[in-house]
Amino acid sequence: MKKIISLFLVTVFIFALVSCSDYYKPQKSTKEEAKVVAEIRFGEDVYEIKYELYRAFFLNFKNDIDGGDASVWQGAEKDKYIEKINALIFSRISDIFAIFSLAKGIGVDVYSKEYDNSVLEIIKASVDGGIIAGTSYTGFGGDYDAYLASLKAMNLNYSVQDLMIRYALALDDIYYYYGGNVDNDAKPGALGHTREDVKAFYDSDECVRVYQLFLSKHTTSFTEESAGKLRDKIASRTSEEDVVITMIGNSTYGDDIKDGEIIAKYNLDSFYYEDLINAAFALKYYETSPVIEIKTASDDGYFILFRTRKSDAHFEECYDDIATVYVENAIGKMIVDRTAALLSTLVKTENYNKIEHSKISMD
Repeated sequence: MKKIISLFLVTVFIFALVSCSDYYKPQKSTKEEAKVVAEIRFGEDVYEIKYELYRAFFLNFKNDIDGGDASVWQGAEKDKYIEKINALIFSRISDIFAIFSLAKGIGVDVYSKEYDNSVLEIIKASVDGGIIAGTSYTGFGGDYDAYLASLKAMNLNYSVQDLMIRYALALDDIYYYYGGNVDNDAKPGALGHTREDVKAFYDSDECVRVYQLFLSKHTTSFTEESAGKLRDKIASRTSEEDVVITMIGNSTYGDDIKDGEIIAKYNLDSFYYEDLINAAFALKYYETSPVIEIKTASDDGYFILFRTRKSDAHFEECYDDIATVYVENAIGKMIVDRTAALLSTLVKTENYNKIEHSKISMD
């Protein structure tokens, strides 16, 4: 699964112990940054959306909405643009707090002492650099001010980064709780699925099987135009075998393509992979998709899909991979449903009404 954790943070792991005196001092938000601009709730739990978080998403989505024309935020149609960006902002923020809500449901307190220490550990590694639990941090040579400046360049402050780290940790805990980790510690997940459950999922309309070619912008010289020519070449092949051979010949993943991929409705983060998911489910059998451009922290390039049929032989040969998609899809559905429930309760405060969108900045 392309498990994208956030716009700002990739996967978080377990960290070595460091004394409290070695941590970098958390930075307080200003009164303006800490103002609550909206609230969402699930049951008795209320989640406050502060200006600093709203600002972070606004500034990161801004160019996608206005196309580089900042004048629209104070023009005659500004309300139309604000409504459009708010749909993205509040959906993404609801996703963050959906993870907090689901974590609470499995007994995880995202503001526990354990989480507090993990946040401090991650910040320290981000400043000092080094390798922790197999993950390499370039760091800033111990220059905390440089680290904080880098956050600001990404439209973040310390408090928002703190929140995103807790989000990442909670997401990992949720996947571990429901999915388990048989490879590392033989712990089965709480979903407790059977082979029959996975087969029913595999045979249903909840997932499709495709051959998937990914052309990375970082490791290949493909452009949108050249990817389009390759797509047409694949579409012109007269047999499935030739399609696979052509894909393998243009892939850095080689024979991994030959078994195909199972794409379900919820096993990928729709914020990043919506076009890919929609294309996969729209394809007819033995049809080639258009070129699909995806840009995430892990995937930046072009996808080309070719839909093929499922089979009992494929199910038996690739059961473990299919079972993983089954689990990820089930967890993804939980997250989507909780996000929607939270978003439906959104209430803006007077502080939101005072926001001048044309003046939102990190200055």
